[in-house]
Amino acid sequence: MEAGGFLHFLAVALRRMATTPTNLLSWEAFEQLSDDGMHREVLEGESIILQPAEPIHNSIATRIFVALLAIQSQAGTPQEWSKGID
Repeated sequence: MEAGGFLHFLAVALRRMATTPTNLLSWEAFEQLSDDGMHREVLEGESIILQPAEPIHNSIATRIFVALLAIQSQAGTPQEWSKGID
């Protein structure tokens, strides 16, 4: 789960503790929503609307991903890590 996804999940969970959703959304209804540029998710039937990520967010996420790929390629596979350990 992405960090933003976890924070979003946490926010929804906390909100649910205070309120009970009254209008749950089906997948079919979700698909019919207009594309207004907002990021939309359905979490346990509740429609969640977020603003799109800022360009700096996407840039940082890409840099982290590329750095992790480089680390992974240098580290090898988990099977290689245990070679020579008896």
